[in-house]
Amino acid sequence: MKTLKAFLLALFFLPLLFGCSAKFTIPENASIDANFIGKWEGKHFDEKSGYLKKWVQTRKGDGTYTIHLKFFDKNDKFLSESAETGYWWIKSDLFHEISPSSMKKPESYRFQLMGKDKIKFSSVKAKADYSFIDIRVSK
Repeated sequence: MKTLKAFLLALFFLPLLFGCSAKFTIPENASIDANFIGKWEGKHFDEKSGYLKKWVQTRKGDGTYTIHLKFFDKNDKFLSESAETGYWWIKSDLFHEISPSSMKKPESYRFQLMGKDKIKFSSVKAKADYSFIDIRVSK
């Protein structure tokens, strides 16, 4: 009887443990461009809020990334930090990235390779005037 209870409990809980977290897959016809692989630094000052965001992002050849973000006020006083993991890819001449734990749709950017160690990104959102430059830290 105990064995049957354990079996039934396992049948109930296993789908909950393994079935609830859908694995994200990079879209078909997408590619991983070797120019983007490596460790990169960037920053962006938001004029409306007066806050500076700095980051270090590591993009891997398997299409995954980690990013460590730090936030500062207009006087360069440290406020907070956070980290995310996600996926990145190139499709339709745009750079896309998504952190499935906090985003429902990927963010998409136009990009301009400025040599092998610098990339300029510009948001494709119609109402967003958001651009930044990533500089390679190491490959």
